[in-house]
Amino acid sequence: MYFLPNLDDPYFDPSQWEEVLTSVQGHEEEYLVFQTMDSSHSYRIMQDFASSLTDSPIRADLEYALSGPRPFHNFNSRLAHSVLREKWADFRFNAHMDWVKSQVNCYDLVC
Repeated sequence: MYFLPNLDDPYFDPSQWEEVLTSVQGHEEEYLVFQTMDSSHSYRIMQDFASSLTDSPIRADLEYALSGPRPFHNFNSRLAHSVLREKWADFRFNAHMDWVKSQVNCYDLVC
């Protein structure tokens, strides 16, 4: 398994990835390609987390953070030192696992 950043990114420096690129080159058909999650999907995950909370002041604060400018920064800032930080990390991890599993299913593989 290899992780490669976006090769089309203007800041991508192939010299830092030479070993990985060399081993993959010519064998592309042997690898599955997984797409990164786009920002709209990440945003929905944050909305889903906020909606899952029963404590209305914290929920309202997170929903407010998502409704204004810089929603990713504001949402994460509110959770950085919160008692919900670990719960958010678990929620986000599970959402990312679901994202990867959905891509595995596209390849007709069993998880």
